Amino acid sequence: MLKPGFSKPWPDALEALTGSRVMDATSLLAYFAPLKTWLEAANRLSRECIGWEGYCEDQAAAYMEGEYENTTSKLYNKAALVEWDYQTDITDAHAEALVISYITIKVYCFSGAILLELFSII
Repeated sequence: MLKPGFSKPWPDALEALTGSRVMDATSLLAYFAPLKTWLEAANRLSRECIGWEGYCEDQAAAYMEGEYENTTSKLYNKAALVEWDYQTDITDAHAEALVISYITIKVYCFSGAILLELFSII
């Protein structure tokens, strides 16, 4: 397959080697089919959250609607109060509290994004 190098287009080299100009992974899929079947069964038995299908989607939705949403709402409400304090009485202490509240929100939202990413790869 590699012997022709750049002298021939790769579909020509593939055809000379396999008799077809089209790549096909059917034989690889057939070879690994028993492993795939075993993995699917093992994953069902383990009840681990793998991907977004089935109960994993429900688990992620419950997290977003429950703990994450509640905590995020509380943080934003607190930030609104802190910003009101700063806007009505501009002091260094209020400015520091405002920055801390914004950083807290960003860190929490970022950690939520990381957890959602973990739901998709576990």
